[in-house]
Amino acid sequence: MFCLCSLAANSQGAAALADISGVWKGAFYQKNFLNPNDSDMVYKAVMTVEQHGDKVVGHCYIFWYNDEHYFSNWQLEGSFNGLNFTYAEKTMNDAVFKPGYTWCYKNVESFVVFDPQQGRWMLSGSFNAKTTGGDCMPGKLVFFKEGDV
Repeated sequence: MFCLCSLAANSQGAAALADISGVWKGAFYQKNFLNPNDSDMVYKAVMTVEQHGDKVVGHCYIFWYNDEHYFSNWQLEGSFNGLNFTYAEKTMNDAVFKPGYTWCYKNVESFVVFDPQQGRWMLSGSFNAKTTGGDCMPGKLVFFKEGDV
């Protein structure tokens, strides 16, 4: 699949990414609920998204917070409008759970901007999450666009 990512002007005249289709690499950051005095848990992730109009679908591959081992592969659905990208995790395709763990389904609210220091597009925002047992610890995310799909 070939994706031509283009720019459009928003109401303030700044360049905005018109199509977010592509590969995004980054991480989810969540307060350490296992050891509250320790630093945040960092789950590295790779997200592949396809935009069709204002609708977005994709997959997100997530790795365990304390090592490089694969955790899960999620399908996501959402929308992109202007600079705002919102999505929800819908279906877990597979997972490698550690004993005592479950997954929190995330709802993400983020925005896309060009980061001049990195020289590439950045997606950042926050999420809240729920599991069958109730609310999960909220968190933040930061991803950078790595290429097209």
